[in-house]
Amino acid sequence: MRILKNWRKNFSANEKSNKAWALVPGFIIWDVWKERKNRIFKNKIGSPQSIMTQTVRQLKETIGILLKNLPDNQPQD
Repeated sequence: MRILKNWRKNFSANEKSNKAWALVPGFIIWDVWKERKNRIFKNKIGSPQSIMTQTVRQLKETIGILLKNLPDNQPQD
């Protein structure tokens, strides 16, 4: 639990990066929940790598959206 509480601490000077970083636990929890649902209701078993791949894909999409919406005068990390 302490890890999740400390997760929200800023790790970058860039506000957009910190917003993306704060979303990572939610992406992981969501992807694990979807895997559990697929195992129970669809009898489909994925791998831990597939969960991580999905999480990384979601994070990349989110960062792309955040960076696209940067004002022109703000530097990108």
